[in-house]
Amino acid sequence: MEIIAAKIFDSEGKTTTDIVANAIYYAADMGVDIIMMPFDLFPSYTEVKKAVQYASGKGVIMIASAGNSGERVE
Repeated sequence: MEIIAAKIFDSEGKTTTDIVANAIYYAADMGVDIIMMPFDLFPSYTEVKKAVQYASGKGVIMIASAGNSGERVE
């Protein structure tokens, strides 16, 4: 098994939807089987949604977290 790392956050922990989308396209084109996204996904943003659909169409399993704000939800 190989792991491909795609850095999407800068030193301040910031990113853009374009960077996230491009990382998803890159991983899908590299032939990965699974993309782990340990950050809140931006599902309402068109460019990220298209990238997720692209990867899914290539058979990639997408795993994303939600609720990383650190707040307790009851």
